[in-house]
Amino acid sequence: MARIGFDGKKAVCNLTGIGNYSRRVVNALATKFGPEDELLLYVPFRMNVEAVRRLDSRVSLRAGHSSGWRYQLWRAMRQWHAVKADGVDIYHGLSNELPWRVNDAGCRSVVTVHDLIFMRHPQWFGTMARALLRWKVAYACRVANHIIAISECTRRDIIDLLGVEPSRVSVVYQSIDPCFAAVRPSPDDKLALRARLGIGADYVVAVGTIERRKNQINIVKAMQAVPEDLSLVIAGRPTSYLREVMATAQSMGLGDRVKVLHNVAQQDLPLLYNGAVASVYLSRYEGFGLPVAEAQAAGAPVIAATGSCLEEAGGDAAIYVSPDAVRDVAEAIAAIWGDTGRRDGMIARGSVNAARFNDNAMADGLLGVYSKVTR
Repeated sequence: MARIGFDGKKAVCNLTGIGNYSRRVVNALATKFGPEDELLLYVPFRMNVEAVRRLDSRVSLRAGHSSGWRYQLWRAMRQWHAVKADGVDIYHGLSNELPWRVNDAGCRSVVTVHDLIFMRHPQWFGTMARALLRWKVAYACRVANHIIAISECTRRDIIDLLGVEPSRVSVVYQSIDPCFAAVRPSPDDKLALRARLGIGADYVVAVGTIERRKNQINIVKAMQAVPEDLSLVIAGRPTSYLREVMATAQSMGLGDRVKVLHNVAQQDLPLLYNGAVASVYLSRYEGFGLPVAEAQAAGAPVIAATGSCLEEAGGDAAIYVSPDAVRDVAEAIAAIWGDTGRRDGMIARGSVNAARFNDNAMADGLLGVYSKVTR
């Protein structure tokens, strides 16, 4: 019998990002364990109903204090008591951190580190946020029996920036939701989505939080050098950076060619990718770059930025450009739009590449780490 505990806060509270990763991890592992094994999520009392609904029924929830500062204190400083009482064999922190004194709970510990962007590019973070993030991840990497990085890029950062012994860090790629690969829309389906979302012309899509690091402003600038009957759809959660993006679009006479979508439904995202001329992801730094692989799985050619880990996500199926090479972005878009054979080839290779990032491969990688720490 094996009993694995997880920091389940984001799994039951967040519907994006690390919340999705956390659910995919425990759900994938649930298919690998027998009925005598247990997967325990340590969670707050207040949870997102939809997030909980997406969890495998074989996953058990262990509720701590109610939300707010009491829960945060319990999660960080007192959770190890519950872990010890439950007789957990391995505790897995899914979001860059581990509870204080986790090893006093009598179990082995593993932590997933998604990125160290706050150390590699501190200018994008406030002083207090940067200090807190660094303290959490440094502590977790110091006490964990093993560290999981979600990319080779993140592994290098852990070793270089935190001085961790390389043998303590393994790469286990995260998986893609199968809904992206399953989309096979008809032309009518694509037209219906356009009508519903208010997308008129053929379009390039850029998916991701609208923030300075994601660099949507340079995609806007590139649109000035592509044919006028091609538009740009930016889909993601807005921040104050959106005002700068739209001001740039207006100043360049592109206001009517740039459409911003918020809260795109999960079931619409694969179709949005599939209907695009290309997906462009110019983020200056990422831990993995999931939108690159998701776009490929959904059937979109991808243009991505150099400089971090996006070549890992896109493999040999994407076009890579410097995040500041606006002209190169425009030329790549035009090349894909004007060459059906090249576009079809990128789509075919992208589908093969994205297939690497599946639940079974991720679960097997995690089990390999668990086996290592228990030997």
